[in-house]
Amino acid sequence: MKRVSVILFLILLISFPQLVKAQELVLVEPGMTPDNPFYFLDTLAEKVQLLLTKEEEKVEKILSITEEKLAEVEAMVKKDDEKAIERAKKQYEHQIQNALKRTEDYEGSSKENALMRIEEATQRHQLRLQEVLEKVPEQAKDAIQKVIEKSAYGHDTAVDAITKSKGNSNKNNGNSEGRIDQE
Repeated sequence: MKRVSVILFLILLISFPQLVKAQELVLVEPGMTPDNPFYFLDTLAEKVQLLLTKEEEKVEKILSITEEKLAEVEAMVKKDDEKAIERAKKQYEHQIQNALKRTEDYEGSSKENALMRIEEATQRHQLRLQEVLEKVPEQAKDAIQKVIEKSAYGHDTAVDAITKSKGNSNKNNGNSEGRIDQE
């Protein structure tokens, strides 16, 4: 049992993405990539990390995972490994959906802040993916385009939710009881 705990701890240490905190997310190293036979350990470690993350910090953690998944897509494009590109793409898409789903549990300014972070991150992802799209061989362009579309979906969903949230808060600010007066 002790050996399993040590191994799990080492896996967690190895899998933490090397992020430098700045005002915006920076390029990260992909770490273990989908072409590695032990990639499942990387995804398992991410799930454990997310499980151990405080609820109010989960969207931020998920966004750091999306950065790593994006780096994995780029790494697999460079290796021209279509199967691994598809696997990394699916992981990226899953994490974007996960981030959006998490915001449903938030309220007020916490929800709005989380949605704005998703909007900012996906906008950066799209720019980065456009750069990748220009450099990839023709056979990889379709996969990259699909990742761009999923990122755009995440971006648009976050923007729509922010707009609705602001619209509801403006309606509530006009009436102290939080309801709209009927004429």
